[in-house]
Amino acid sequence: MMDVETVRQELAETRKRLAHIEQEREVLMDLQRGFEGWLQLQGALVSPAGDIGLVGGGAVASEPTGRPSNRTKGDIPFTDAIRLVLEEANGKSLTRATIAERAEKLGARSEARDVRGLVDTLCKRMQDVERGTGPGTWRKAPTPR
Repeated sequence: MMDVETVRQELAETRKRLAHIEQEREVLMDLQRGFEGWLQLQGALVSPAGDIGLVGGGAVASEPTGRPSNRTKGDIPFTDAIRLVLEEANGKSLTRATIAERAEKLGARSEARDVRGLVDTLCKRMQDVERGTGPGTWRKAPTPR
């Protein structure tokens, strides 16, 4: 049977490991942003599947449909990106994590510590968005006829 001191030691060790993992995650996220920025400068397009493919002719952001847009990465408001993501889902429910990930792929950026929470807050404010079928999901509301 474990005693109080043993549990406290294990808790301290767990916290240290989690702090290290969080630091590693931040470094990896910075690397990802750097690689994406470099590829954009080299004329990369983001495909509908979210894959990066080299295309000649300069850096252009691509919408989920694969159509190039006139936007460069980082100049789309998060709300607009969420709306685009949900429109592309065609009424299918998406988790807030998926919405945030796809919005970031469209070029939306946020300094919020909790981007999923930001997605929830923004979706609640949108009149054309409703809660999805599962917990933590959202979808575009059907258009009334």
